[in-house]
Amino acid sequence: MSGSLAHRRYIATHLGDVLESQGRKQRWLAERVGVSGAYISLVIAGERTVDREMGERIAELLDVPLFLLFSLGTPNTMHSRANQ
Repeated sequence: MSGSLAHRRYIATHLGDVLESQGRKQRWLAERVGVSGAYISLVIAGERTVDREMGERIAELLDVPLFLLFSLGTPNTMHSRANQ
């Protein structure tokens, strides 16, 4: 079962709110996770997902449980801007 969980994708539910409440910028998080600020922005907007590993790293950096930041799922608009 853990193997199937590793491949699941997580959609941000309160990531932006937690960053804001901690006074942290998207750029701060992006630099520590090793992705672009634009990617973090898309994750917060619900247009991109993260895998469990990245979700856990983000939760650890922000010192909050994973379930407060993300839920299992796939955003409806994930590919809506792919050709822009």
